[in-house]
Amino acid sequence: MITNALSTAILVTGLLGCGQAPQSLSQSKSPSTPTTLQTMLERRGDMTVKEFHPVGTLSGQFDSKAKLDAVVVTAPWDSTKTFGLRIEVGADGETETGVLDNDEAIALLRASDYIIAKAPAMARDSLDYTEVTYTSRAGVEVGFYQTGRQQTAYVKANQTRRGMLFFDTSKLSALRVIVASGVQRLSQLSGKPAAGRPLTQYPDTSK
Repeated sequence: MITNALSTAILVTGLLGCGQAPQSLSQSKSPSTPTTLQTMLERRGDMTVKEFHPVGTLSGQFDSKAKLDAVVVTAPWDSTKTFGLRIEVGADGETETGVLDNDEAIALLRASDYIIAKAPAMARDSLDYTEVTYTSRAGVEVGFYQTGRQQTAYVKANQTRRGMLFFDTSKLSALRVIVASGVQRLSQLSGKPAAGRPLTQYPDTSK
């Protein structure tokens, strides 16, 4: 059983067809909602101090990589601090970036547990096109899709078609480790425990 917030973040759809990228990319989407971190990073007419703390890198197909940083943005005049994760996806200097607010980073960590457990459960059956995806408010996506018994995992930095990382579902656990490191680093930087307790075991994916 997962929380209502996590339920709304995970999309499981059965669709006909197959492609080189998730079929949801071809569907029209509403404009993304800027995160608090994104708003602070793009702040104009004011002074900010931006810290980027590397937490891990995941390699995928076509020499592409996904790099995660824990980010702190400080407004010196009022000492306001904003925390979150920044993800940079791409290869050969051509990359796209996306950001997650602190609460979204925790939601992604919980979603990763579900996705990791769901992949082998689904792989036992031959299915029509099906996606299992976490999507953030600003359009960062993490998940996998399956046609027949063939699965491909992916990370997408934002709502554009560029900046996608494709990788084997066996690496989903490695991605989860990187996200967990990011959540832990944010907790250290903020001096506060993570809001919400990450799952310590995989949920029941039969429901």
